Amino acid sequence: MQEKNSTLKKISIAGLTVAGGILIATKLFPKYKNRSLSSWLIERGLFVYGMKEEQRKLFEHQNRIDGFIEWNTKPQKKPDIMVGHKVEESYHGPMQVFSWNKKKEKQPIIFYLHGGGYAFTPYPTHYFFLRSVVKKTNAQVIFPQYLKTPKYSYKESVPYVLTLYKQMLKENVNDNPIILMGDSSGGGMALGLADALREEGIQQPDEIIALSPWLDIANENPEIPDLEPLDPMISQIGLNLASEYWVGKEGRIDDPLVSPMLISGRDLARITLFVGTHEVFYPDILQFANRLKEDNIEHDLYIAEKMNHIYPVYPTPEGEEARQIISAIINKTLEK
Repeated sequence: MQEKNSTLKKISIAGLTVAGGILIATKLFPKYKNRSLSSWLIERGLFVYGMKEEQRKLFEHQNRIDGFIEWNTKPQKKPDIMVGHKVEESYHGPMQVFSWNKKKEKQPIIFYLHGGGYAFTPYPTHYFFLRSVVKKTNAQVIFPQYLKTPKYSYKESVPYVLTLYKQMLKENVNDNPIILMGDSSGGGMALGLADALREEGIQQPDEIIALSPWLDIANENPEIPDLEPLDPMISQIGLNLASEYWVGKEGRIDDPLVSPMLISGRDLARITLFVGTHEVFYPDILQFANRLKEDNIEHDLYIAEKMNHIYPVYPTPEGEEARQIISAIINKTLEK
């Protein structure tokens, strides 16, 4: 139990381990090897920390899995301080839901699905990222703490997210623009959710924004092994372990809800994709963007050289540039 708690604690603070050095380096040394020094320090820090190995260990033995389930099924504390707003808590069935910054006047609504391999609870970086975006857009945020694997599969978890989204539509009396956004596994879920809405003939969001989305639950792209040495966060073995539990006994790896690479793309909302060249999802995201082009789906693809997985959430100049783009997209929805 002590070893399990130690592992979880290490993972929880992974995004903060080099925070002090990053802030100093950003001011003193803005560029290093054609990228910001802060982005390089984050990458080095994640490699030194051994994030991929720590994730693998959690799924290695049943006693660790049991301890992990005990941890990731607990209700999350409201992140008022991190988001800079009073956070409202509610439950949609067994699913905890956070929301904040709801106004009486017209405003965008961000329906955000966080990443973490469908297993990990949100990191502080998720909340700080949204704090930055909300400051630039005055958007309301709806943040479901969807049911996590290994206890739950997507067949058990995603229906609650889908019905919450439908409830949001019914309660949207001001006809506020809706932005469906997510990162990593949450980005994949956002795209799968949009496809499910299309299948049911339900209104699409005004915008879909996916940061480094996990598009193929089977992880079959042959280029993954070549990129893995550049990616400090994700390993193929870690992906395979998480995907096995998320698909579960009743699911299918060819279900677009878990493999949005397989969606037709037609009749979807406009999609904006962000990806770094130092991440294993890079080739899949390029392939997905090409398919969107073939299907004549309006989309934008932002490729950041030498950036890591979900780079827009990190406190770097490259991350801030991405946040400015994201915020401009959100603000533009008010003009429609």
